[in-house]
Amino acid sequence: MSPDDIVLVGAPIGHGAGFQWCLRLGLCLGSTQVLMNQWSGPLGIELITEYGCTYTYAPTRFLQD
Repeated sequence: MSPDDIVLVGAPIGHGAGFQWCLRLGLCLGSTQVLMNQWSGPLGIELITEYGCTYTYAPTRFLQD
């Protein structure tokens, strides 16, 4: 990842995955963050398309959705 990446934060930031692998990593690198209040597969696709997200970290359950 780099400052040029746009990170979709689909996991809750109160959870280790959302905080550590999305929000904190992106902030440390100076990347743009796109936060979701609650996971939704269709909304995730919409946000990826709208903002041009280049990175996300998602548990298997999210990816299956």
